[in-house]
Amino acid sequence: MFIFIVVGIIFGLIGSAIAKRKNKEPVLWFIICAFTGLIGIIILAVLKEEQTIVAITQDGQTTSRVISMKPEDWKKWQALVDLDPEIAVAASTARNRSPECEVNLAEKYMTLNDKNYLSAALGKALAEIDAKEAAHSARNASFKVETDDNKTSGTITSHLGVSKFLKSGGSYKITEGALSGYSYVTYDAMLKAFQV
Repeated sequence: MFIFIVVGIIFGLIGSAIAKRKNKEPVLWFIICAFTGLIGIIILAVLKEEQTIVAITQDGQTTSRVISMKPEDWKKWQALVDLDPEIAVAASTARNRSPECEVNLAEKYMTLNDKNYLSAALGKALAEIDAKEAAHSARNASFKVETDDNKTSGTITSHLGVSKFLKSGGSYKITEGALSGYSYVTYDAMLKAFQV
């Protein structure tokens, strides 16, 4: 009997840790996994991470973002921005950089929930956005398209390598290289696939 309790607690702790990473209720999944064992952990492992869609307004335009915070944490973040001048300044700095930067700051700050780390969280959020933009620029810098005058065939050089395409039957088909075998309805859609 004792061994079953110990094994149940171990499965419960594993389930709780996985649930926390997936933004699910750790206590609930501790109980589920403690009683169901490996079956509960497998079910939890295949479940998708809980995500929150938030609306962020910048320069009069509202955009939606998927974030990995719980909705109540996002509401707490918004309340902190409204009530605390230091957090409001940090949020404004991040938001002026990009709405995604504010989301990164909110996730980092709400994880620690300690104002002593606010400037470090802001610095890290800004650095992550800078790194992401630099990687995007590097990918786009290597992007080059060579086609004939009618855009019926050509070569695309991108971060994926060199690929050849041919227009046939009203669609564009990649004949060699990255994404070989894929077809696109329009020329622009084909180019967009290589710029991701």
